[in-house]
Amino acid sequence: MNDDKLENIEKSMNDLKKSMDMLNELVSDQQTEYDTIEHFIESSKEETIKGSNDIIEAKDSKESSYYISYIIGGLSLITMFLLNL
Repeated sequence: MNDDKLENIEKSMNDLKKSMDMLNELVSDQQTEYDTIEHFIESSKEETIKGSNDIIEAKDSKESSYYISYIIGGLSLITMFLLNL
């Protein structure tokens, strides 16, 4: 009778080990996916900040180009006026 109990305990222990191995494999697979998701979140955050900075830079550049256009336009008018004198 004791041998049967020991065999049952041994079988249960082996089953538990197999279950733990399977669980470990599942957790490891999920960790890789979590790491990938975390990487994409970080990349998205960095790209969003860069995009925001690019928008600000483009706005500033556009405003500067308007300023330069006004100066060129004004100089052109002055030049035309002086040539007509």
